[in-house]
Amino acid sequence: MSKVLYITANVKPLQDSFSLTVGEAFIEEYKKTHPNDEVTYLDLFKNDIPFLDETLIGYMYRQIDENALDAKHTAQVKVMEQILAQFVDSDKYVFATPMWNLGVPPVVKAYFDNVAVVGKTFKYTEHGSVGLLDGKKAMCIQASGGYYSSGPAATMAHGISYIKSMLSFFGVSALSEILIEGTNVQTNDMEQIGQEAVSKAKTAAAAF
Repeated sequence: MSKVLYITANVKPLQDSFSLTVGEAFIEEYKKTHPNDEVTYLDLFKNDIPFLDETLIGYMYRQIDENALDAKHTAQVKVMEQILAQFVDSDKYVFATPMWNLGVPPVVKAYFDNVAVVGKTFKYTEHGSVGLLDGKKAMCIQASGGYYSSGPAATMAHGISYIKSMLSFFGVSALSEILIEGTNVQTNDMEQIGQEAVSKAKTAAAAF
């Protein structure tokens, strides 16, 4: 049995979001084709993901002792530990996110700041950093209003590329993606874009 962590980050309701619609189609098909696997849902906007501040950074780098934390930061540390444990314990990751202003929603960055922990997801060696999550795999689903996978805008896009870079940094080498592009281009057929992406997601889910 594999443990799948389905991570979403979108303030829109399901019916108004391409990334969530395609992500949901992927997960539902995955559950049909992998009935013995365990799927856990994590909506980053509905969970209190701690944003790193001076105190949390100091604690992470052992410059501040746990006993010196105030009540607020003690509670945040417990949440961070739970988030990290869940992430490390998972075998597969599915991200469904929108591109916001050429990047990811801030809560996605905060989430990776919570799980980027030395000795847990990566380590330092004399030859540089080494990821500790080898053998795991990930599917990254992203919707964007324009086209960023190729062409002149490709170098400006730091959405799905950031997520894949972080996962690769952690040692996750089996990385797949589904891009839903051009969702804000008025001349595009939005229904067709959605249907094609959902079909692609269902096919990918069966093989994931």
